[in-house]
Amino acid sequence: MLQLYSRAKTMMAVIEDKAVQAYLNSLRYPKPPEILFTEELGRKEYMHEWTEDLVKACLHLYLQLLVVKKSLIHE
Repeated sequence: MLQLYSRAKTMMAVIEDKAVQAYLNSLRYPKPPEILFTEELGRKEYMHEWTEDLVKACLHLYLQLLVVKKSLIHE
C-alpha cells in the first residue's frame, strides 16, 4: 500500500483516510471492527475482543504512512 501511496498522488488522500478513519480510529471502539476479519486478511472468524495482533493490524498502515508524512501525527 505504501508503494501505491508514493506513486499515485491522487490516491494519497484516500489511503490516508483509510489509515486514520478506518483503522487508527477503530482502536477507540470497545470491540474490533468487522473490516479486520476477511479471508484475504487471514482472519475468517470474528473476534469479540481486542488482541495484540489486532491492534498491530490497525496501526500498521498508519505507522508506515507516518514515516512518509509526519503531519499525520496530529490525527
